[in-house]
Amino acid sequence: MKKSLFLIGLALALICNKGSSQNFTFIFEGYKSGDTAYLQFGPEYRSPRYQVIISPGNVVYKNDSIGNVLLAKIYLKGNYGSPFVMERGKVHKVKNGSVRGSIDNDNFSVIYDSLWGGKAFAGIMEASNLRDSAKTEQDKKHYYNLLIERHIAREKRVKHFLETDTLGVGLYIAYVLRTTATPSEMKLWLDNHKRFVADEHYKRIENIYIPQSKTDLGMRLPDFEAVDINGNKFTLNQFLKTFKGEAIILDFWASWCHACRAKVPHLKDIYSKFKGSGLEIIGISSDKTVEPWVKAMEKDGSGIWINVIDKENKTGKQFGIPGIPKSFVLDKNGVIHYFGAGGLADETETVKKLLKIV
Repeated sequence: MKKSLFLIGLALALICNKGSSQNFTFIFEGYKSGDTAYLQFGPEYRSPRYQVIISPGNVVYKNDSIGNVLLAKIYLKGNYGSPFVMERGKVHKVKNGSVRGSIDNDNFSVIYDSLWGGKAFAGIMEASNLRDSAKTEQDKKHYYNLLIERHIAREKRVKHFLETDTLGVGLYIAYVLRTTATPSEMKLWLDNHKRFVADEHYKRIENIYIPQSKTDLGMRLPDFEAVDINGNKFTLNQFLKTFKGEAIILDFWASWCHACRAKVPHLKDIYSKFKGSGLEIIGISSDKTVEPWVKAMEKDGSGIWINVIDKENKTGKQFGIPGIPKSFVLDKNGVIHYFGAGGLADETETVKKLLKIV
């Protein structure tokens, strides 16, 4: 089919800058007149899809609910759509389902592709295949190690982008990928990007990370409440009053979370090695019902340490935990010494340090 070039101007009014004369402009290459494109806005992409009919000349689409710069997806026939940075006053070139054009969008695309495309995606699929075929404890440990390796590599890329980002899309990436940046790191980024404070996505992510300001390294973890397998109330403060050990791992998980359950062999290993030296583990499940929680513990053999359930995930929300697996390592006073996805080396070394094991 002979390729055609059609110019589509999307005039999208900005809430905090109404009446802007600059439009969102797209050049579609290889699409015929009458084809339909759909726009959807991030970072969650749960908004309605807005229809745009491709035709020669400009097509004006007004929307008073979006900002000047945002993440978007454009869906075209035969293409699911990949995120891109949509900027007012820039020309976005659409070809084969991908969007290029502005420098910031191109930089974003490089980061996004490194996280989700090519080798990165192959690595994710490799981990998934190992998960499905893992039978022995050693297989499960290998799967978890690979998963954490991919996760940490991804986090490093995200943090690098957070440090170099000028548009604000780095924060969107952090939200989408549930990166485990520390509260102090996120606060620094938020402070450096105050110009986006009116943006709905900035506020949404700010609301996620604000609770983490009470859970930074060196702080005492606030009290929380959950229920044990017998229906009895469990609180951290009450536990600490009678705790005679030196280190506590708080493991946030759920029965449906494959990565969480793949971590169990590691937890069983570290628990058997260091329980006698003063380690305790508290598993906090966000399952909505008791049955899958209990079945998972029975199947995985994780009932050997303390387990509680928080059906409404109040604790996760209280501590600003946007995704699992996540874990804290606390000392006997409840002070935070580690927070993250449960990387084997970092978590284990923190425990050993608290237990004074060389």
